[in-house]
Amino acid sequence: MKHIQNSWVSVGLILFLVSFVFLFQYMKKYESKTNLVTLWSSTPPYSTDPIEYGALIHHICFRSVLSSVLTQYRLGKYEGILAESWDPSNDYKEWKFKIRNGLQFENGDEITPKHIVYSWMRMAYFQKKKNSQSGFLELLKGFEKITSPESSIPGLEIKDQVIIVRLVKPFKKLLETISFGLYSVVHPNDYNLKTGEWKNPTKIISSGGYKIESWRKESLELKRREDFLPEIRHPNAPKNILITWNPEIKFNSDIISGGSNDLTLNKERIFYGPFASDIAYVICVSWPDKNSICNSKEKRRFLRNEFYRAMIQAGVKPTYSFFPLTMANIKEASTDFKNNPKSSPPSKKGQSLKYVHTWSKNPFFDPFDGAMEKIAKKLNLKIQGQKIPLKKVRQEKNPLLKIHSFDFALLATGILIEDPFADIRFMFLSKEGIRLPDTDGRILKELANENFDPQKINELLWDQAVIWPIGHFSMGLWAKKHIDFSMLDTVLPPTDFQWIGLKN
Repeated sequence: MKHIQNSWVSVGLILFLVSFVFLFQYMKKYESKTNLVTLWSSTPPYSTDPIEYGALIHHICFRSVLSSVLTQYRLGKYEGILAESWDPSNDYKEWKFKIRNGLQFENGDEITPKHIVYSWMRMAYFQKKKNSQSGFLELLKGFEKITSPESSIPGLEIKDQVIIVRLVKPFKKLLETISFGLYSVVHPNDYNLKTGEWKNPTKIISSGGYKIESWRKESLELKRREDFLPEIRHPNAPKNILITWNPEIKFNSDIISGGSNDLTLNKERIFYGPFASDIAYVICVSWPDKNSICNSKEKRRFLRNEFYRAMIQAGVKPTYSFFPLTMANIKEASTDFKNNPKSSPPSKKGQSLKYVHTWSKNPFFDPFDGAMEKIAKKLNLKIQGQKIPLKKVRQEKNPLLKIHSFDFALLATGILIEDPFADIRFMFLSKEGIRLPDTDGRILKELANENFDPQKINELLWDQAVIWPIGHFSMGLWAKKHIDFSMLDTVLPPTDFQWIGLKN
């Protein structure tokens, strides 16, 4: 017996040494590079296409690779990137953007007003095709006449170096909107001009301050472009950025993407991020499936009560509001588990409970698996937990699917407190966003009102019981003290590397 124990100790020591050598070699590979910043994130990217920009990991990886006409990520002001100036009409229905001369894609091709219009038209084509609303492109004059990515409409016109945007109604917040990566500029060689389809999800011709140097199984390396607007970026912006999702590298990284409430990350690091406006939540993905465990509202409410009981027993005090309570007039739903009548278990003989967990360590996320297991045990259900790519989770949220491969997913998203109305509309109306469900059409009916009531949306989400809020936090970056965020507006998701620097 003692011999067996000693053997296991030897095996453990060997595994430790192998892991140490691997980590040493991995970091040694990059230590010779000057101005290198390493950033760790829990999930890998899966597409360079801006249409997939809604996933946080793509914001992290590609916000600095893809340029927008302007940005609001620089602290204290809007900074023109592709545009050197802009001018709205008095009624905010027409905007003029003067585009800089001499800016180039990484392959040397000049970035022209046509590239910007083509990029926006491609996105407008997809939005019209999918009946999606982003908050901007559907307001273009002639939007209804778009039939291809190459369509020409009066809402987008080019005169010399000026792009004229004409809208069907006033839009004061256009600058904030087009700062979002969905409206960034891509090279026409990256997609099919006739169909708009993206050619290669791991390739892109950079239009921004950084380019993709390499994309490996466990890392993505960006390299600073010395030819792209050096006069406006942080004077000591890193030359090389290594983004990795290898768990072995996490605590050796300069920056870790994580939640403000994850205090395991605060050792030797400072948190940079927006207000606590992110929300961890469970979504009943399979609700449209007639054979699903959560097909009916009554079943979902029963399961939600059991889930909350399990989370409270695990030490989590859930929120009963999807929208952050820091928003004006937002209140939690009234919930009393002790007096809630217990309906019969929402299951058939042999039915399963299938869930996915897409997040790494966070106080709100940790008890999720245990809560699912408690529900399954109490209701005598078979249980299957799995971890699948984020892309697959996003695909399964399509309400038109008749069969789903899992029932529940743990997700997180955020809302811009500065402009919650536009963000709420984007959450429900855009097929490129997080695609929040509306089981009976009442939410979409409320959103049709120009001055809709966010609390009513909040209450309808609670009533439909497809979304189960867990808690609010801030998703941002935990950075070591030598990383300089003084030029970055950290109220927004802080991942535009052009405004992040290294302290001397």
